[in-house]
Amino acid sequence: MKLSIIVTAFNEEKYIHRCLDSLAKQKTNFDYEVIIVNDGSTDHTQDVIDQYVADFGNIFSSFCKKNSGQGLSRNFGIQQSSGDYIGYADADDWVEPEFVEQMCLSAQKNDADVVVCDVYKIFTEQKFEENVISLNDKSEMVDIAN
Repeated sequence: MKLSIIVTAFNEEKYIHRCLDSLAKQKTNFDYEVIIVNDGSTDHTQDVIDQYVADFGNIFSSFCKKNSGQGLSRNFGIQQSSGDYIGYADADDWVEPEFVEQMCLSAQKNDADVVVCDVYKIFTEQKFEENVISLNDKSEMVDIAN
């Protein structure tokens, strides 16, 4: 099983380091790739991306395109992917070191088409933090039809 993680970035030079660091340091035996789509940044985002591709070329690949928004950039990233599963991370996000391992184990164990995880949101300017629970029922499997 291989996971392709799509990261889209537009003028994210201040935050993308943390995202890419977290994706580079995954503790997993599963195969994964990180596809970074620079959506027309006008700052130094591409310089940061280039450094990570140089350091972690076995995991990271980079594509630049004209600014078209997150949705079209994610779709572009999907076209470049080779994974059995697709995941997303925004350039100002970061993931826990076991993210890839846990998501892939859950998909494999449950023969799942979709795997979700909780999100911890930090609103720096408002000095507010929120833990967003993806599903109230913590069972291993959920019948989406219900």
